[in-house]
Amino acid sequence: MIRHWLAGAVFCTLPFAPLSQASPSSGSDDRLVLWLGGSVLDFGYKEFTPDGDLSNREDGILPGARLGLEYYWDDKRLTLDLTHHDGVADYDGQTQSGTPLTTLTDETITHLNLTLGTMPDTIDGASAYWGLGYRHWRRNIRSKGTVQGLLETYMWPYVLLGLQGGVWRGDRSHLVLDGRLLYPVSPKMRIESDSFDTMTLNQRSTLGLRLALPWHAHWQRLRVEIEPALEIWRLTRSAAKEITVNGRATGYIIYEPSSTTLQPGITLSVGF
Repeated sequence: MIRHWLAGAVFCTLPFAPLSQASPSSGSDDRLVLWLGGSVLDFGYKEFTPDGDLSNREDGILPGARLGLEYYWDDKRLTLDLTHHDGVADYDGQTQSGTPLTTLTDETITHLNLTLGTMPDTIDGASAYWGLGYRHWRRNIRSKGTVQGLLETYMWPYVLLGLQGGVWRGDRSHLVLDGRLLYPVSPKMRIESDSFDTMTLNQRSTLGLRLALPWHAHWQRLRVEIEPALEIWRLTRSAAKEITVNGRATGYIIYEPSSTTLQPGITLSVGF
């Protein structure tokens, strides 16, 4: 699986990487870079019972695309990055009522990030940055047999704090270690079903993490970036909410279980 060798590559490099990075614009007058790329995620998602046991899991390879902008001035860098992944994952587990279920889910994951950071004065310097992001995940659990499917949409803005450091540098290329903390702000999940009214659950936040090991190369105006990355999200159980049908109470409740998302991936981008 992609997640195993990718996680190993990122974590094994972490202890040996100095916190340094030279500006990608070094030796160039280019201040604005447009990035276009393709990527793939090894998507892994797990939900847990109130006792901490595994309730269900989803696994799938999701292809995607990237659109990015970078702007450099003085010792600062501003980035805007949009990624979108769409595919099918295997669902294996049970419903909240305990009914076993093996089916497929249609997954659509979109991220938008805006970051602002400073560039180091020297190659041995550190490069810190902060930013804002938004995650939109559409999860369509397909019906199977007598089990009715659900359309769940997870939405949350988040704040991030990151640090970059140079690992290796050649004449026209360099390798960077990039780590960032992610904190969801008021995460929500909307549930749509043919069996009951649409409802929204308020989830609870915990810190997430993203580690990346991007390799950059440049020739004149052309730039190439290959970025393996590992992203981890964790959310704790939401408060329970009563299910209604046509506005009438049913006496049944629903909640969003605690969950962990582990999604290593790799992106190949070209910059102009």
